Amino acid sequence: MNKKYKTLSAIFSLALLASPAFSANSGLESQTITSTSSPYTNQQVLTGEVVSISAGAKSDGFIDRGFASDTARTGDRGYLTLNQSLNGIPAGSKVEFEVSRVSKAKWGRFNSPGQLQLKALNIVYPDGRTARLNGEAYITDSSGEVVLKGSTKGERARSTAISTGVGAGTGALGGLIGSAIGNGSKGKATALGTAIGGGVGLAAAAIKKGNEVNIKSGQKLFLRFTQNARLTAN
Repeated sequence: MNKKYKTLSAIFSLALLASPAFSANSGLESQTITSTSSPYTNQQVLTGEVVSISAGAKSDGFIDRGFASDTARTGDRGYLTLNQSLNGIPAGSKVEFEVSRVSKAKWGRFNSPGQLQLKALNIVYPDGRTARLNGEAYITDSSGEVVLKGSTKGERARSTAISTGVGAGTGALGGLIGSAIGNGSKGKATALGTAIGGGVGLAAAAIKKGNEVNIKSGQKLFLRFTQNARLTAN
């Protein structure tokens, strides 16, 4: 090979090395890491380590924002920061959840409070890793019900009793009416007056609006697993 061809060969080799298509790793298989992002946190959800959690597992924590059944919308998100470790989930982890069901309180019925359901989605560990939740878990109050309601049965019963009592208090007026209708008979007047007063109370209770669910920022709530679940993290 003469000097001219040697020079051309050297120039061609240098051009090849400088080409973007050439690298020191050419011929090696590249590794692809698949991840997804949470639309609320923008945290990467990595795959790898798996943690199993049994149905019934429960831990308390504090919520990061307020929610109310008359203003929340399906898909709204928030965090519950755990106070204690739970089945491999360390204390300080943040449970990302979303509003999966919501309805406002209604008028015209005794039991028509607002309702709110908060479903757990992911767990963000204190070191920043995010574990995807495969299974069902919810943010609940101390009752453990997965659907939060604006009033308990006891509160509703007290409300109804007060309304009925107010109505019964108008039995004095009912008594006067009953006395006139009953031709002065004390027994008939009392019975009729009580019936009128009680009826007014029940009617007042029936047309009252139910209570809304109101959760305040920083309120203590609970993470409750309703079925066996797995957490998949890096």
